Amino acid sequence: MAVDNQTVYNYSLMALALMLWFVFYSLFAFIIELGPVQNIIATSETMNTLIPFVLGLGVAGGAFYGVKNHEVANRFGIEVIAELRKVVWPARKEVTGTTTGVLIFIFAVALFLFAFDKLFGFMIKLMIR
Repeated sequence: MAVDNQTVYNYSLMALALMLWFVFYSLFAFIIELGPVQNIIATSETMNTLIPFVLGLGVAGGAFYGVKNHEVANRFGIEVIAELRKVVWPARKEVTGTTTGVLIFIFAVALFLFAFDKLFGFMIKLMIR
């Protein structure tokens, strides 16, 4: 079953809105927990959870609605997905081989730098004596 680009874009926006909700829920919960807001408004434990939930939901929903109905952003997102479908992803064997090569190279360079660091350190100690 082929999924069109608009559907993938909508799901991506929903995932982004969910992450945005979590960030703002955490932010608003932290602000309420700090204390100054509790001095202004007498809130219960339920309200300390409900207020950040609703505020975060409002911010995330507003962002989702704004981006979804913005024609330029909507077209850009769909074009990005269309371009991503053209990407030829490497096979697992190729990725594993390349990663192994990179790790071996990093280890070799680290050993090289370690050896020169010890050598120059030894030479400086000889010069200081």
